[in-house]
Amino acid sequence: MVKRSFLFWQLALAVLLIDQLTKWAVVATMQVSQSVTVIPKVFSLTSIRNTGAGFGILQDQNAFLIIVALAAIVIIIASLRKILEEHHTTLFSALILGGAAGNLIDRIVYKSVVDFFDFHIWPAFNIADAALTIGVLGLIWLALIEKKKS
Repeated sequence: MVKRSFLFWQLALAVLLIDQLTKWAVVATMQVSQSVTVIPKVFSLTSIRNTGAGFGILQDQNAFLIIVALAAIVIIIASLRKILEEHHTTLFSALILGGAAGNLIDRIVYKSVVDFFDFHIWPAFNIADAALTIGVLGLIWLALIEKKKS
């Protein structure tokens, strides 16, 4: 349990640090809306400030989204003993915690979230968004597997 706890915190912190370092690099080196083509017509690094949640929903609802992120963080930390009982739950919950914390910092510091991965056919996103998405989809997948078993 101690080893799993250490790995949980290590992964959550790694997500948070990588997320914040990449966002810092974007903010420090790019103007808002500036785009650098990496693969023409496929992928760019584009400096965007998202005042909402994913896919443009809840625009300009910063206070509400801060509360949602804080609630997610509190729930994960309060449920940590139960989370640590299962390896995959530990992994997916750590991704959610790191991602929620990364975007929470942005909402407090910038009043928006710094997005920059731009695949042109999908809304721009960041490391925290990717971690949150993988974590949430992973927990849904685990729940479906458990439901199928019972």
